[in-house]
Amino acid sequence: MNQKNKTQPKTPGLVWTWGRYLILPILLTIVFVQGKEDSTLPKVTTAAYGEASGHQHGGEDSHSNGHDEPEADTFEGVVFVSLRTQAVLGIETMPVRKSALALTLDLNGTIRPKPDSIHDVHSPVEGIVLNLHAFPGDTVNVGDPLLTLQVPKILDWQQTLLHTHIEETNLSRVKPLIQAEGEAAMIEFLGSLQAKSAETHHFQEELDILQNAGQGAVSRQEIHHKEGELKAARADLLAKRALALAYGISQSQIDEFEKNLTLPENPEGLIAPQYLSLLADKDIGLEKERVNAETAKANLQAVGFPGDQIKRLRGGETSALTDHLTITAKSGGWVVESDINLQQAVSSEDHLFRIVDYRTVYIEAEVPEMDISKAVHRVLTDMPVLPLGLADEVLYATSVYLDTTVHRDRRVAHLVASMDNLPDLTLREGMGVSVGMVIGYEEDVLVVPRSSVQRQGLQSIVFVRDPNHPEDFVRKEVRTGLSNLNEIEIVGGLKEGEEVAVEGAFHLYLALLQASGEGQEIDHGHAHH
Repeated sequence: MNQKNKTQPKTPGLVWTWGRYLILPILLTIVFVQGKEDSTLPKVTTAAYGEASGHQHGGEDSHSNGHDEPEADTFEGVVFVSLRTQAVLGIETMPVRKSALALTLDLNGTIRPKPDSIHDVHSPVEGIVLNLHAFPGDTVNVGDPLLTLQVPKILDWQQTLLHTHIEETNLSRVKPLIQAEGEAAMIEFLGSLQAKSAETHHFQEELDILQNAGQGAVSRQEIHHKEGELKAARADLLAKRALALAYGISQSQIDEFEKNLTLPENPEGLIAPQYLSLLADKDIGLEKERVNAETAKANLQAVGFPGDQIKRLRGGETSALTDHLTITAKSGGWVVESDINLQQAVSSEDHLFRIVDYRTVYIEAEVPEMDISKAVHRVLTDMPVLPLGLADEVLYATSVYLDTTVHRDRRVAHLVASMDNLPDLTLREGMGVSVGMVIGYEEDVLVVPRSSVQRQGLQSIVFVRDPNHPEDFVRKEVRTGLSNLNEIEIVGGLKEGEEVAVEGAFHLYLALLQASGEGQEIDHGHAHH
């Protein structure tokens, strides 16, 4: 069983689809009028049905004499179209074959953008519109500029980045100086500790001499005075030792230092506490600046400020300062709305643009409650789609989901299908389509494309190419049966193997009517009527 007919009609552009109905009468009129005078032009003529097989062709130039002029009431049979004109009008044929005809549940649907393909652009910050770079109808890509705002507020954030760079630069120069001064102060402290230790030792020696002198050699008052000096020196020495321990100098280092009475190098690069505090204050201040810079950077990024300019400002380039902010497209698509004008003041979150990516579209259709079972048990997820405004343009969509919840008032379920758009993105929101949900197959039936069948009053007709004369197309009335959006069953009037016009059949029909004087009765519809 065939899954579906893979042969699809060719895709004419919109200009050709509609323009052919407008220009064809003019073209045919020129051919009829001038063809009588210039036999080298391609000609469209008609003959009575029954006369087509009795003539012989001598080529394009001799065919004008090969048909007798038919009576006005006999224009029902053959349309002659030169091969050259067939190529111009795009007339194509195919042999009639038996195949499986897809049985479809035909639904009316509407084109909708995919929800995730709709992108609304809002103003990220207050500002004044200086320039507009995109307008409704434009196609934009990711990163394309949409508009430029004047935003004084962003200057504050940029200046924060510059100030942080200045603070980092200053501290990088000042910090080594503070550290050197701190180390020098530590050496000075160690020197005072060493001096105090020597002084204490000296006072002890003097006291020992006084105490060992003979009685009467030294007054008691003098000994008491020296004892006081020694006590004060020891108290000062103990204080300095405690301070040295607090600075991080070990007791063994202190003992060794006092014993050798030499001025050592600064152990482990120790810095006097007051300078450590100064360095800590500098580091804390710089860390605050960096936090502010990160906040400013985040704010700039949030409004779409260019990353390369942020980097330049972070590096100290004052030339990167600007109060202009260009808002760019975050997604590609078609600009469908624009809500701003030049010199307009906009606030944060004001709507600016709507961009829709129409490369893939959704079709929303309603399934009558009585047909829900057919839809649920469909045999294919793919389904033919006929856009109502594109003549015989049959496309294919894939079912996304069927919501069998029935609307309380309309008694319908909801079908959503996805479909790739045409290359020129013709399908847009709100366009109507017919959807054929395949629910089965009728095997071994004679089928032709629906574009082959034309309606003439209550009759269905096709044009069959004469196998002996490829420039002749014989009008045949047919009886039709089952149909879908793409094909129609022929139950009478055609035989398998006959070659029918599948593209340009309407041109043949129009030529027939115009030649018979019935051009005013041309039905501007197509084979689907």
